[in-house]
Amino acid sequence: MARLVLVGLPGVGKSTIGERVARELGVAFVDLDEEIARAVGVSAGEYLRLHGEAEFRRVEYEQLRSVMASDVVLAPGGGVVTTPAARALLRDERVVVWLQAPVEALLARLGSTDRPLLEGDANDRLQRLDRERSGFYAELATDTIDGSRGIDDVVRDVVACVTT
Repeated sequence: MARLVLVGLPGVGKSTIGERVARELGVAFVDLDEEIARAVGVSAGEYLRLHGEAEFRRVEYEQLRSVMASDVVLAPGGGVVTTPAARALLRDERVVVWLQAPVEALLARLGSTDRPLLEGDANDRLQRLDRERSGFYAELATDTIDGSRGIDDVVRDVVACVTT
């Protein structure tokens, strides 16, 4: 089982927070999109553009399964929760932290982005993703943390979820 899984919308800081938390805990950090890129030979975003969301989610699930057995801090992409089999894997995790932030804060962090699922009107897309995914995040989360605060505060609170 992973030590900790961070879930949330794009731009909430899963990778940034995850790297810092992993350092604090003395364990490895895994960004699932980087694992996907290693497996398929192109970035996760490019693979999604080339092969579509259904194929991307299949590969994402396979990579998720392979890393879940390790003692790591894991930052999957925000859409991993849309796959029922992935949710089943995540449901068995001891600590799943949902990093939440208002869409406005996410837009400010993302600026102009090349993320395929945010192409077009990023505000509209993020609002839609928030509506579609929030129920899944809530279902899986053992803890929910405001990810719009300063990094040090968020890291401290996430570490506390694992160590208390």
